[in-house]
Amino acid sequence: MRASRRWDLNRWRILWGVTLLCSAPNAPAQIPSDEVNMDSLVCQLRTIREAGRLRDQSQVTRLLDNLTNPRAGAFTIIKVDFGYIAPFAYHLQVASLVALARIADASSLPALEKLREEQCCKSLPHLEPTIARIRAELAYPTPKKQEEWREKVQRFIDLSGVSLDELIRGTSPQARVCLQYIAEMAAVAYEQGYHQAFADLVSQGIRLEADFRANLILHLTYRTPKQRVEWLMSQLKASNATTHHTYYVIQALADCGDSGLKAILEWFEELRQTAGVETHSFDKVSLRHCLLALCAFDKPEAKRAVKDVLSQQVISDVSNVARVDCPYVFVSDF
Repeated sequence: MRASRRWDLNRWRILWGVTLLCSAPNAPAQIPSDEVNMDSLVCQLRTIREAGRLRDQSQVTRLLDNLTNPRAGAFTIIKVDFGYIAPFAYHLQVASLVALARIADASSLPALEKLREEQCCKSLPHLEPTIARIRAELAYPTPKKQEEWREKVQRFIDLSGVSLDELIRGTSPQARVCLQYIAEMAAVAYEQGYHQAFADLVSQGIRLEADFRANLILHLTYRTPKQRVEWLMSQLKASNATTHHTYYVIQALADCGDSGLKAILEWFEELRQTAGVETHSFDKVSLRHCLLALCAFDKPEAKRAVKDVLSQQVISDVSNVARVDCPYVFVSDF
């Protein structure tokens, strides 16, 4: 399903028909909001993602503060898209919980457990899985044997509030969060030397395919950094429409760093050579995906390529993303 973002000089509006991850599609809706500074909001989301990716313990206090005291400006946006539609405050909370789960610092547990009774957070599907993951990570930080790994997974499931049957079906939002967290833990165990981590999940009946994010992690873990970029590029090039999956693939490419950027720039040159001098003859879907991916990088060559195309034609959703004065974040929960 095609996504579209439009920027009005006075208001941020979204016209969007989207299929949420593994759930029923929403009807298209136009949702106006007060004027906000998207630069600061997107950059804040990027800072949160980086804290989780780098497992930066120095950010724990700030991440916890995001859960109960999100920026006042976040509430002025009714709904925005970062992989799925939700108020920005919700994206901020989800991104913070994912980051805290990855950092797995014991000091965050008391504050997180208090949130079970707080109106702001008790209904968040990420809350209980985040608490469960931190406890499982602390108990089994580096499982090297099958017994240790299986005990870690079982401890996580027991604490998550999701039954094994529900996890296997993968139909509820909380179950899908658990699948993503299990996939991330398996990826770390694999990188630390226990190469049977994913195979053990299969023997337990846990199907990571039930969640797109978990399945994406599975595909990336088994590949070398070079192979990851190649596989992600093949996924992006094969897309004939912009879906929520597109944004997760783009975000994963951005996480590949310079090697990801190099591959996207090479694709851009291929598209330009195929189209010839006239950029308006580009394949529209491929061009859109290529330019959106370039917007995820804070490099002069990426910005220059996007600017060159937009100076010759209007691609509204790319123009909106390119206006943000920091590398764009396309998803808040990955």
